Amino acid sequence: MAVLKEATIARWIGLSTDTKPTGVPVGATFYEYDTKLWYKTYDGTNWAVLALDYGLVFHGTCNSGMTASKVTVACADLAGYGNDLYNTQYSMQVIKNANSIGAAPDGEVRKITDYASTSGTFTVDAFSANVEESDEILVMHKSIMFIFAEADTGVTHDVTVANGTAEIQMFEIAKTTRYAASAYIDLNALVAAGEGGIVTIRFYNKIDEVTYRIVAQILFTVGTSVIHPSVEIQRINHNCKATIQCGTAVTVTRTINYRYITQDLE
Repeated sequence: MAVLKEATIARWIGLSTDTKPTGVPVGATFYEYDTKLWYKTYDGTNWAVLALDYGLVFHGTCNSGMTASKVTVACADLAGYGNDLYNTQYSMQVIKNANSIGAAPDGEVRKITDYASTSGTFTVDAFSANVEESDEILVMHKSIMFIFAEADTGVTHDVTVANGTAEIQMFEIAKTTRYAASAYIDLNALVAAGEGGIVTIRFYNKIDEVTYRIVAQILFTVGTSVIHPSVEIQRINHNCKATIQCGTAVTVTRTINYRYITQDLE
């Protein structure tokens, strides 16, 4: 075709089902607001896709009346981007728990596994608590997740008389992708009581995605050790768990405080 010069540019907005105008200036654009596609005419009659109005981060507010759920999130603000666009490549973070700011799942990040374009409904890996109407969310591409994806969890675990000297699980981190993890175990309850003897903290990882193997082990002697157990794993894949085993049984329930932090790397 002959080379044509762009002069006065006209711009249109409409639905993908609308007929695009003809006999318009060369270089005119048309934005389909339901598909987020930009088109440009190269001859005043025919149109070609110019760009996708997609980004790395999207913000939205959960629909009014949405059924509270840990795995299904409806957000009409983010409808119309095409079925499955966000699948596995994006994650969702709850940035405002509307009816209880600061309470779970505030700040939590979960991978998106399915997306229905028409309704803006997302399916995600389960949050620790329900996402509800009017909650605010961010949807983020995996290429920038390292900026947002840190999750900090502080919990307690009870070592009971019935546990004796058995190895018992404190927590498990369930993930299927690469991440960094660190944990700190506060054994002050045992130290204050003078119980537990030599306490063994073990960290496991599903090396073959099925079987747990020990990747770190720390011994803490009650009454002698002063540095409480901690571990940092810079790169790990799949589930990780931590256990505690006392060398001598406790006489009453002792509550162990612990905190673990994870950061998604993909």
